Amino acid sequence: MQRSTDQWTPIKHGTARARHASNVLGLMKAVKRAYFPNDPLGNVLDCIFLAIPILIAHVEHKPMTATRLARTLEMPRTTALRRLQWLTARGYVVKVGRSYRLTDKINVGGIERLMRLQLGLVEASARTFSSILDERA
Repeated sequence: MQRSTDQWTPIKHGTARARHASNVLGLMKAVKRAYFPNDPLGNVLDCIFLAIPILIAHVEHKPMTATRLARTLEMPRTTALRRLQWLTARGYVVKVGRSYRLTDKINVGGIERLMRLQLGLVEASARTFSSILDERA
């Protein structure tokens, strides 16, 4: 039986999930404002996600090659290379041999404020989900 397109599909725990989705969007917007204030959010989301494994590898002092990055993010290597070029052109990433590292530009001013905002959004999502899961226990 096919549903009419004018009906809203019920979503289990929809309100909590929508709040969490709003918090995730808020996290991405906050990162975008801190690092790419002049670019539209839609243009930088892929590059923000691309920078996450580079950040992790950088902090762990492990090389991050384009191949490893592409494998980690399950994307074509050519796409990873294109996004790496974008980040390199903006000064956030540098190529050293075959690997990529973050530059000092990653240490934007107000990073602690950004981290507090991120923490608040994560805590809000955790409280929302916790209340639902506690009701089920």
